[in-house]
Amino acid sequence: MYVKLARFLALRPRRVLAFWILVVIATALSAVTGFGDPLWNRLISDVPQATPSESHTGQVMVESHQTAAYSVMAYVSGVDLRAELEQAPKLASQLEQMQAQAENQGDEAKKLGDEAKAAGDPAQTLANQARALGAKATELGNRATSLGNQAKALGHVAQEAGAKAQELKAQAEAAGARAQEAGAKAQELKSQAEAAGARAQEAGAKAQELKAQAEAAGAKAQQLAASGDMAGAGAAKAQAEQLGAAAQQAGAQAQEQGAAAQQLGAEAQAAGTEAQTEAARAQEIGAGAQAAGEQALASGNQAQSLAAQARRLGDQAKAKGDRAQELGDQAKDKGDIAKDLANRAQALGDAAQALGDQAKALSEPDWPVSKALHTELKQFETKLKGMPHVDKVSYPFVEYNAMIDSQARELVAKDGQGFVMVATMDLRVNGKAQKTPPEQFEPDVRNVEKALGELGPTLRTALPKTAVQSDFRVRVTDADLVNDAGIQTLKNDLVRSESIGIPLSFLIMAVVFGGFLAALLPLSGAMVAISTALAIMLGMTYLFEQQSFAVNVISVLGLGLSIDYGLLIVSRYHEELVRLRDLPEAEWKPDFSGVKNPKTRERLEALNPRYLRALEITLSTAGRTTFFSALTVAIASSGMIFFRPELLKSLGIAGSSTVLLAMIAALTLVSALMFMASARLEKPSILTKIPFLRRFMGNVEPAHVKHRVAQSKDPDGTPEVDPETENTFFYRISIAVTRRPWLSFIVSAAVLVAACLPLATLNLRNSLFDMLPVHNEQRLLYEELSVQVPRTGLPPVRIVAEDTTPEELDTWTEANLSDIKGIAQVFAASQLGDTKDSVAIVDLETQDIGSPEAERIVKEIRDKPHDFERYVIGQAANQIDFISSLAQGLPWVLSVLVIITIILLFLMTGSIVIPLQALVINTLSLMATLGISTLVFVDGFGVELLGAQKLPGLESYVVVMLMCFGFGLSMDYELFLLSRMKEVWDETGSARLSVIQGLTRSARIVTSAATILVFVFLAFVTGHMIVLKQVGFILALAVAFDATIVRMVLVPSVMALFGRVNWWAPRPLRRLHNRFSENFAHHG
Repeated sequence: MYVKLARFLALRPRRVLAFWILVVIATALSAVTGFGDPLWNRLISDVPQATPSESHTGQVMVESHQTAAYSVMAYVSGVDLRAELEQAPKLASQLEQMQAQAENQGDEAKKLGDEAKAAGDPAQTLANQARALGAKATELGNRATSLGNQAKALGHVAQEAGAKAQELKAQAEAAGARAQEAGAKAQELKSQAEAAGARAQEAGAKAQELKAQAEAAGAKAQQLAASGDMAGAGAAKAQAEQLGAAAQQAGAQAQEQGAAAQQLGAEAQAAGTEAQTEAARAQEIGAGAQAAGEQALASGNQAQSLAAQARRLGDQAKAKGDRAQELGDQAKDKGDIAKDLANRAQALGDAAQALGDQAKALSEPDWPVSKALHTELKQFETKLKGMPHVDKVSYPFVEYNAMIDSQARELVAKDGQGFVMVATMDLRVNGKAQKTPPEQFEPDVRNVEKALGELGPTLRTALPKTAVQSDFRVRVTDADLVNDAGIQTLKNDLVRSESIGIPLSFLIMAVVFGGFLAALLPLSGAMVAISTALAIMLGMTYLFEQQSFAVNVISVLGLGLSIDYGLLIVSRYHEELVRLRDLPEAEWKPDFSGVKNPKTRERLEALNPRYLRALEITLSTAGRTTFFSALTVAIASSGMIFFRPELLKSLGIAGSSTVLLAMIAALTLVSALMFMASARLEKPSILTKIPFLRRFMGNVEPAHVKHRVAQSKDPDGTPEVDPETENTFFYRISIAVTRRPWLSFIVSAAVLVAACLPLATLNLRNSLFDMLPVHNEQRLLYEELSVQVPRTGLPPVRIVAEDTTPEELDTWTEANLSDIKGIAQVFAASQLGDTKDSVAIVDLETQDIGSPEAERIVKEIRDKPHDFERYVIGQAANQIDFISSLAQGLPWVLSVLVIITIILLFLMTGSIVIPLQALVINTLSLMATLGISTLVFVDGFGVELLGAQKLPGLESYVVVMLMCFGFGLSMDYELFLLSRMKEVWDETGSARLSVIQGLTRSARIVTSAATILVFVFLAFVTGHMIVLKQVGFILALAVAFDATIVRMVLVPSVMALFGRVNWWAPRPLRRLHNRFSENFAHHG
């Protein structure tokens, strides 16, 4: 693969150069112009936050409405308000006492009034009840009289009905008597008729009997006559006739008796009919009498009932009348009490009025400074409100005596020598708020800033001369100015650091390479890496917010690593040119047998074979090392992607992109350029003619290039070296370390362990204004505001409540925050824009808003119970959430670093021991770096030499950058050293010789590259942004530790102690590595 790449570059160096020139131009233009929106305009200078987290969610809620009430603030200092400010609380206290007294009197008057009302109301009620009862009694009396009259009328009706009933009763009784008489007669006649009928029946029966006897005699006569007894027949006949006559006589008598009975029955029937008629009449008359009696009874009963009701209503009317009289008497008593209470309430009201007059006199003090400020600022307020989008103007002199109000005093400096004026602007677009002012509103914001900035001369003229102090001035700030201050500082720091770092790097490389041309080659790769990485960062700004200092970090990383890789490749190419020049061509002549295309083979054969072979060997060795190194650093950098904060994600993406671009540029652009300049690279530079520099540079053709080491399988054997090599500094170090490995190990390890001790005092922070330069105007302003006007400075803690009114939030803070120690004041809550959300500011007793004390308070506030959605934000809250997010992502990052270290170092060395050594040693080196950084920045040891001041802690994200970038750089130099040791090990099989010659061969390049990186990183210490000072110092220290104590002493001593064990691996893994190496070599 590397041989093919070398031949590709050798055949097309100008095309490769043209391609990269176009890339640099395109990426640089895109980063600078941004297609109308340059990169710098899209960056922010804010506190990095963990996303998602409680502090980030609350901060987003606040910032998302920022343009709905965008504040431009002017701090007027040097105004002597001390006398008036000193009087204000006293007057306020007196007024509060008077107000309390007046309120007490008013409450008492109200109480008496309420009592009077309480007494008067029952009196009125009782009187109303008495009148109602009297009216009810009259009504009941009238109803009783009406019922009595009705009862009397019904009594007359009952009497008339009773008399009629008596008369009808008499008639009924007479008719009944007649009916009884007729009935008796009819009964008598009936009895007679029945007797006559009985006699008639008796006579009929006798006649029937006689007739039967006559017939029997006649039958006997006929019988006798038939028998011939005529005499007997005659006698019988005569007897029959006699009996027949008697029967006729009896029948006649029966008929006569029946007729008589019939007549008597008819008479009886007539008498019965007459009786029935009289009875019916009597019954009819009796029914009429009964009806009249019942009517009389009913009327009587009704009359009796009405009379009873009349009596009852009369009794009720009398009782209600008596009750009405009683209630009237009670109403009179209550009315007298109410009148007395009302008189007392009036007296208290007069006393309260007198207190009010006294309070009014106190509330109009003689304050000439406040009067002058009120007069002038009132006019200025009108001017500001006339400017576009200015919605509200706040200042403590809305009225000249407004300082009596504690909320107005919150806008006055605590030392009484300044005050704040705030212009609030509505910068919403179509009613939608944003985090930052839209571009179209920037001129309006600038005009308000300018107007506030010009307030000084006006106030100086209007104020009494005695009130204007020598340091009188007006300073203006807003979110845009703070952000611009940070970005402008970073811009200046970037220009300054690059202006120092690039020339220094060039000079060092010129000395190392012994010429200016070779020194320029690595810088070409830096241009590619930096410009392309910035273009990538521009693209990432459209995905999530990017911190402005990331540009500086990417620049320093791109510059340092490009020089690193370029230095390794150029030095190895120069070395191979020298080595091949002294060898017979047959030993190194390129083999084109594998090239199938005749034209390509012809073009390759036309090239300088030594230059081509040197390039092939360089890319196969130094190029391979560069590839593995860049891959290691890129993967270590990409470990930051596993952290939740967007800053670390963006740094991880940009950092790994920069590393890979530096590697690609070194393998292609730098290689193509050095191949084109091969002839000039071989010529001695003019610098070699300078005695001092020539001695400093040493022999640009190292002895180990001219003389191969003798093959030796004895680990303790003395290698064959050239006398010149024995005189080199690094060779003497390697011999000293390998002869006394235990001593070297103990001393170097002890130094690193001792450097770790200051870690005991390490605190991690996420600062904002602490990161700005010490003398930055915006930082000084906010530091002064935080002390003098804490409500308007950077709030230490804010509580953002969702769907909660300010009153509800105030109630919650009063109930829950009073028992938390360390809280100085809780300001009244305010509405968040035009939403239903509220925010309250909590001021702390500690001046360090990111201290452990502040973190404790935040945790206690968060632990308080709440029945609404709330978010606690501020620097301490952000630190808690940010560090918590780091702890969550740390296992993933460490896993990536450990796994990739083991895999890559195993693939490169075939050893399983060396990766483990590298992990332990690199970790110790990074901890030592962090310990010394803590000693300098936190403990303040020599911090003044860096142009900084003692800090409460290191920035947490800087520590993460050290862990990822620093680990990657450590592995970078580890690979440089191991690649040379592996070459010697493969050549000789001697563990001790691999350490000696590996260190000797690589030390010059590692030291040179490290020196350049140290100067590049230290160039950032010359800037003013504190975070860049930390980044520059920490990375420079990490490289210095790694290139000296670690790579020159600790690693060689450890490898000398392990001997051949260094290169051990289990057989399966050894076979895997051999197969990989063969495939790699074959493709190479």
